[in-house]
Amino acid sequence: MTGTERSNARWVALLLAGALVACAAVVYAIVRITSPGNAETPPSTSETTVTGQSSDAPSTESGLGATSTPGSTSLASTSTTGPPAVTGSSKQSDSPRPDASPAVPPTTTLQLPGAQVVLPAAWSGTAKVTVTVAGECATSTPSVYTDIPADLALDLVQNEANAAEVGLPPGTHGDDVALTLGINTSGVPSLAIYSSQIESSGAFHRYWNLGLSPGPQRTDINGTLIDQSADGTNPNLMVDAETSLQPCESAGTVSLPRALAEGSVMTGWVSQTAAELTVRATTTDGKRDVTVEVTLTRKQ
Repeated sequence: MTGTERSNARWVALLLAGALVACAAVVYAIVRITSPGNAETPPSTSETTVTGQSSDAPSTESGLGATSTPGSTSLASTSTTGPPAVTGSSKQSDSPRPDASPAVPPTTTLQLPGAQVVLPAAWSGTAKVTVTVAGECATSTPSVYTDIPADLALDLVQNEANAAEVGLPPGTHGDDVALTLGINTSGVPSLAIYSSQIESSGAFHRYWNLGLSPGPQRTDINGTLIDQSADGTNPNLMVDAETSLQPCESAGTVSLPRALAEGSVMTGWVSQTAAELTVRATTTDGKRDVTVEVTLTRKQ
């Protein structure tokens, strides 16, 4: 091989070596640019989700009004399909929900002597109502209504206080019996009798003196109305429709509620299967006398 040929071979080798080095540099640069470890891109937001929080970071699930902590992304504010599912180490608080209903006090019970009926208890049946017009429009012929719906309930003052969400009124006992009698509550004539009542303010009113005594397989009831409360707060009322018996009265007095007067009386009894009551009352305006005879059967 001549000297010129050897010189040309060297130059070719040098050119090939330079090309290889250049290719290696290009490959290295491409790898460096595309590598995620060295790229100058924003950090991933996957570490700011609920499941990736540090154990000592404030919880973002403290309620419906919770806000995101600095440096984190609020999932609730970015979600368009509903709240995110709770996963991983996230857990809900064990405290009760703020809208949880308060606990309902247990029902107080009492067994009546004689009848052995456990209160609260109720009876339903029918009534015979006799209405006599008195006063300046008095007539000699009363009006008699039969087969009128009637309902009787016996409960305890303690349960009435619980229903009104107030404490037991002073001067009362939790096992005092409260009587409620409704005659034809959706029609006329009608009668409503409450032996006592507790207002939402906690005020207690006793309208009837009730006496309960044991009898043979039953409990006898005797009562006297002692508070007529003619100021309109008395719930012991009657409504009648004696238009044909009051020619001397104005039409404005027809079917008006009339409070029952002091001295009205109630007698009767209750048993495990039935009950009978008779109420004889006069209204506070002195214009009505009413007698109610009730026959009922046990409802509960």
